[in-house]
Amino acid sequence: MTGRIRTIKPEWLDDERLAFLPSPARVLSVALLLLSDDYGRGRAGGKFLTSRVFMGEPKAGDKALADLESIGYVRRYVVRGQTYFQVCNWEKHQRVDKPGKPRVPPPEDAEPPPEKAPRSSYFIRADSTNLVKVGASIDPVRRLTDLAECSPEAMHLMAVTTEAEADLHQEFTEARVHGEWFRATEALVAKMASLSPVYPEPLATSRYEKGKRILAKLPGDDENNPGNPAPDLDLDLDPDHDLPPPANPKKPKRRSPKIPIPDDWAPGPEHAKRASENGLSLSLEATKFRAHAEAQDRRAVRWGAAFTTWLANAVTYRQERGGMAAAVKQDDDLDRRVEKREADFRRSREDDQRKAVPMPLDFMKSIGGGK
Repeated sequence: MTGRIRTIKPEWLDDERLAFLPSPARVLSVALLLLSDDYGRGRAGGKFLTSRVFMGEPKAGDKALADLESIGYVRRYVVRGQTYFQVCNWEKHQRVDKPGKPRVPPPEDAEPPPEKAPRSSYFIRADSTNLVKVGASIDPVRRLTDLAECSPEAMHLMAVTTEAEADLHQEFTEARVHGEWFRATEALVAKMASLSPVYPEPLATSRYEKGKRILAKLPGDDENNPGNPAPDLDLDLDPDHDLPPPANPKKPKRRSPKIPIPDDWAPGPEHAKRASENGLSLSLEATKFRAHAEAQDRRAVRWGAAFTTWLANAVTYRQERGGMAAAVKQDDDLDRRVEKREADFRRSREDDQRKAVPMPLDFMKSIGGGK
């Protein structure tokens, strides 16, 4: 869909809702006017908006469109699997005298949103720490196996209820350890006992043995079938993967974030030694280094190592610059020698002309050169 020539009213600058949105959303609010057909509609796929408005920023289109949708500037809808947008109050933004044929389906053809699967609140107890996770999932048993996969201890599903997760968190807020993990207080134990007909036995247990996930039997299973492998299902919709703290926690290996040059950064003794060995001015190089980092908005993990590289480059640059200066000096010396020779030659000719003696007139007449 090609863009259209549109008008932007001065009131766009006075819209307080747009004024407090991030810059990408404000840019998109204008771009949607250009991309809309004569009815204020257009394609709203993330890749389409990225290619037309936010080149090089893959996720900027969806985020900006969601921001505009949150303030009622635009509405998204889906028709036959394709996502489109409708600029709200289109007639307020634009006046089209002779609208053409619609380019995209209208919102009236939108498909109803799919129904979300019901979520159940669950109580999962960690075997060694005895902490209880109170969360929600569309499949508590699957959630149990996912937690066991990331934990060194067995996990037990103690109870399941239709009560809201937020209400349960509020009820046991004093027992919270972190995230969705709670201490097994008397009130929490009584709650699980009231919800499970087999308490204190678990509804299900999941653990790992020799790298293989084992799901212990559920109540009502055949006694000859003591356990079943966990089913290979897709992950549920629960984004929370908090785990109880293990007995000997290991710090995850991750790179430190890059940061701007700190205000209190200063060269160290190793930098002073390197600068002295190479005949560099440490204070001058440090000043140039900081000015360059702030002007270019550079980020680094270890600024000391970055300055070491800077000093090495300074030595290389000085050597290259010195070689060029020597070549230029050699050329200048040659030019000066040529100019000196030419000046000497001119002076020699002028001296010869001044020293020349004119021939006597009698001599000229004797050889017939005069009258």
